[in-house]
Amino acid sequence: MLRLCPSVHKVYGAHVEEMMYPLGFLNGSALDHSHIAAAFADLTPQQAEEQTAKYLKATGHTNTYTLSKHMTEEVIRDLHRAGVPCTIVRPSAVGAVANSPCPGYFGHTVSILVALFLGYSTGMSTFTPHNPSNAIDVVPGDICAATILAASAAVIQGKVDSRMPEVVHATTTTTYLHAFMELMRDNVCPYWGARKPWYVRSLHQAVRTPWRFPLAQDTPLFRAWTAAKTCKFWALACMLTLMGQQRKALQITKGWQACMLYNTEKLDFHLFFCSRNARRLQASLSQADIQAGVRIVWDKEHGDWHSYYTQFQAAVNEV
Repeated sequence: MLRLCPSVHKVYGAHVEEMMYPLGFLNGSALDHSHIAAAFADLTPQQAEEQTAKYLKATGHTNTYTLSKHMTEEVIRDLHRAGVPCTIVRPSAVGAVANSPCPGYFGHTVSILVALFLGYSTGMSTFTPHNPSNAIDVVPGDICAATILAASAAVIQGKVDSRMPEVVHATTTTTYLHAFMELMRDNVCPYWGARKPWYVRSLHQAVRTPWRFPLAQDTPLFRAWTAAKTCKFWALACMLTLMGQQRKALQITKGWQACMLYNTEKLDFHLFFCSRNARRLQASLSQADIQAGVRIVWDKEHGDWHSYYTQFQAAVNEV
């Protein structure tokens, strides 16, 4: 069983099915992962960079990260057809643990939400170019882990199609939908706004909250604010280092870098991931698993976004 990040490259508002998608076409011929790998095998780094744009355009991917993930899915498909039973789990943005074994636990500071929370906790993030009405797909860590284990168990039990590996989404957009505006308006801004020093709270009152005030990334104001926040951040990181808090400085350095990476229009997704196979796995759980609180599908009946984010942010606040 292999777990892969989703190779997100669909058009705005698309519905992503739990299925394998073709890589694309180049000069009228279907692309294959082996052909792409062979084309890059003997190239210099400069030549490879020149060829990259051509393959990104042919496949519809915006970066080599998602392209390589897509190619890996094809490798998994070939292994599956060769007699090595496989399944593919595509998790969305993995967040903190919701219930068990440790509510609020998160593994690192470079995930999308942790970076966002750290940015707002320090007052260094006060704006975003993201569309407030866009869907945001966050899956609790324990939900994702349960999906991986259940998909693996299905393979071990032989519940697979020999022609194609099963694809399962660890997702929430089609089980318990919420928008970026709801995340910011109902959770992030109230939580961190109440915990900021008075001078930071005054700043937030002076400039409207980001769910009301998205800034286009190509505007002078966005660039100026980003530069100002970056300078403020480096001053804080240097101060912590001089105080002997190198580990803390490194943590917030990684978090800030991730925050700047995600705070771009390029990563403002509005996609809906099918959850048909995930629901089927949920229905196949034993009574003992259900009584133990194992969940594969995060829905309104068994979860609550406000409580989840409050718990999540409290854990980040401890950092």
